[in-house]
Amino acid sequence: MNRSIPGPLLNQRGTKAFGVVLIMLARNELERFNMKSQAVRSFNKSTLLGLTLLLISTLKVTVTHAQFTDVSETLGFSGGGKAAFADYDGDGWVDLFAGQLFHNEHGNRFSPVAESGLPGGEAIWGDFDNDSLPDLFFFTGGGGLYRNVGAGKFEQVEFPALPTVNSRGGIWSDFNLDGRLDLFVGGYEV
Repeated sequence: MNRSIPGPLLNQRGTKAFGVVLIMLARNELERFNMKSQAVRSFNKSTLLGLTLLLISTLKVTVTHAQFTDVSETLGFSGGGKAAFADYDGDGWVDLFAGQLFHNEHGNRFSPVAESGLPGGEAIWGDFDNDSLPDLFFFTGGGGLYRNVGAGKFEQVEFPALPTVNSRGGIWSDFNLDGRLDLFVGGYEV
């Protein structure tokens, strides 16, 4: 849906306010230069007012409401769940994990990666071992950490059981500033 809205402030009140500000600035400029002739002042103010009104009436901003189209199937994946994006193979194209691993085929489509060693579920990317390959932590279920060993393969890393029954997400960050990623997992017990 397109709609024309006058003025740089995107509403009628804002447009008028903008015009008033222009007129006030011009008036201050005229007074600053101490123009002695009332006729010149009147002419300049009238001309400025006319030009300002002309400018305001011709300025139009088109607001377009974004229209999203589901292209999941066209790009090679479908389903639900949370999505986590990272370039797991270092080819310069951001790949996707959404319940399973998908490889980005140069921006044309996503192909499922067979035999990656990853379970299904919801996960977040983070390079916990600092080897420049993003690893995956699964925050659903009992949790699980999977190291990226390259070539689209992941191996499970021993990881303590999560203290929460229902996790709602996790975040990687270097909380203690030691140069290694730390993990925070949020959730609750029932």
